[in-house]
Amino acid sequence: MSAPDTDLKKQKKDHRPAIWGMRSVVIFAAVLLVLLVGWVVLRGNEPVTPDQRIDASTGQVIEENGSGAQDAAGTPPASPAPEAETAPQGGTGQ
Repeated sequence: MSAPDTDLKKQKKDHRPAIWGMRSVVIFAAVLLVLLVGWVVLRGNEPVTPDQRIDASTGQVIEENGSGAQDAAGTPPASPAPEAETAPQGGTGQ
């Protein structure tokens, strides 16, 4: 069954407040979304260096200060030993 009275102009007029309400909610949600995205971008993924780190291979706590990395005993980490230069092996003897 269809409605007996279908005056489209009157229905548009009657539904105007509801349509404006729905439009304003969509606009408000879009503004909130833009603000959220802006806030997330501005906060960013700023790297934060902790005061203490744990060495994965030894499990020791490594503390860092402004002058460089030091372990829990206060000694700087050991640098790797330089490789010794060796003469090439084999050859024609020339």
